[in-house]
Amino acid sequence: MPQTNGNIRKRQEHGSSSRYDYDVAVIGAGPGGYATALRAAELGLKTALIEKDATLGGTCLNRGCIPTKALLTAAHAREEISKAQYWGISVDETVVSADTGKLFERKAKITGTMVSGLASLIDFRGITVIKGYASISGKDGPHTVRVSADGTGKTSVTAGNVILALGSCTVPFPGVGFSDTVLDSDRALELAEIPETVGIIGSGAIALEFASFWNAMGSSVTVFMRKGRPLSHGDSHMGASVMRGLKRAGIKFIPSSHVTNIAETHEGKPQAVISYTRGTGDSSEVLEFKADKALIAIGRRPATESPWLRSLNIAINSDGSIKTDPFGKTSIPNIWAAGDVTAGRQLAHKAFAQGIVIAESIACEQGILSTLPRPVDEKTVPQVVYSTTEAASVGYTSEQAQGLSGQFTDVEETVLPLLSNSRVLMEQSGGSITVVTARHPGEGADTRYVIGVHTAGVRAGELIAEAEQIIGNHIPLADAARLIHPHPTLSESLGEALLKADGKPLHVR
Repeated sequence: MPQTNGNIRKRQEHGSSSRYDYDVAVIGAGPGGYATALRAAELGLKTALIEKDATLGGTCLNRGCIPTKALLTAAHAREEISKAQYWGISVDETVVSADTGKLFERKAKITGTMVSGLASLIDFRGITVIKGYASISGKDGPHTVRVSADGTGKTSVTAGNVILALGSCTVPFPGVGFSDTVLDSDRALELAEIPETVGIIGSGAIALEFASFWNAMGSSVTVFMRKGRPLSHGDSHMGASVMRGLKRAGIKFIPSSHVTNIAETHEGKPQAVISYTRGTGDSSEVLEFKADKALIAIGRRPATESPWLRSLNIAINSDGSIKTDPFGKTSIPNIWAAGDVTAGRQLAHKAFAQGIVIAESIACEQGILSTLPRPVDEKTVPQVVYSTTEAASVGYTSEQAQGLSGQFTDVEETVLPLLSNSRVLMEQSGGSITVVTARHPGEGADTRYVIGVHTAGVRAGELIAEAEQIIGNHIPLADAARLIHPHPTLSESLGEALLKADGKPLHVR
């Protein structure tokens, strides 16, 4: 059974019961790494956390989730000001301005508070923090981790279990380097001023979130996307709703565009020159677009290129991620992996959950816990895009479900415009919610289940949590449709969509 904090402290002080320095050594202090370390220490395992950066928290806390969402909070505040006139509140928008110094100071303060809180919690749990570059040598064996300030591995620690939480890195544009003009998301967060014009290559979460922030702060933003809508891998109604909302806000989209090159010009002032084509064959045309800044947001890849990692001959998937079993075990005994370095969606909350599973699995092997944890189920991991028109998704789209022969039958898609919701009307917003339902072969011909929910609109990220509970707990559609939602709230839109999917709509036809 899990021990109390007092017992944890006592065990940590007396050291590991094994022949190794630590029971658990975690390489990487991002969400997957620190979640593993915190849960392992909570269970009484002597734990070390190894991090090369000056601060704990990884990309999410220092260069991703937290700082970007802090900036987007400002963007949402600016958007709310623009709606004031609708309610008869007089606002002179010509005098609304952004103090960028204070804005970025606030972002830094929020990030600093979160980093400090994490460091304090890690210290409280008795976790040893080791700063430096970590590596594992096949010659030393899987239980030895070498650590040094310069990556040469001059000192070492041993551990019964080693967890690889190495994170991810930006995918560069082929043949184009990053600079003060051509940015990745890290460089974009470091800008001291708001650019007048921005060209964004990509239309995923990072692209849309930066587009929303810069647009709200007064930039002219143009998004280049290869498909006809953003978030093209997700639900089509959700992607279309997001694009409509962002276009109403002033963001320009160039669909079906293929960016061929990004160069820099210094005529007058430094600018990025984005070369792209539209159309196919004889009807294609080559065009150029100039902007003060270009943001490359075409994805991130698992950080598995280190020579030491490849020399271990650890099993790697075709996308560069580390191959694991459902509990996080790699192909090498006693080495585990969590977070962005593993297959599937690269999300902080998924990494948290993976870290807990790994720590509890190790505790089971050592007899501390008697029951293995439930592995992370990819289809129950929610995704949220925090653009000014938010998008949120969990589970399968109808296209994905129909492609899984033998797993589902009678797949149906129910779409509900959010304008039918009173709170959405009050928010002067719009959007849609899509509910995907199906039957499971062998579970009764009359029983349908919710297997996917996809929504776009105001505070979609808060709405998706209930959908995740319905899907994750395998609740039949008929039962989910009877859940009571407070009136008037945004959550009623999910309730109404479930009723419609069950053939019993109340407020819509």
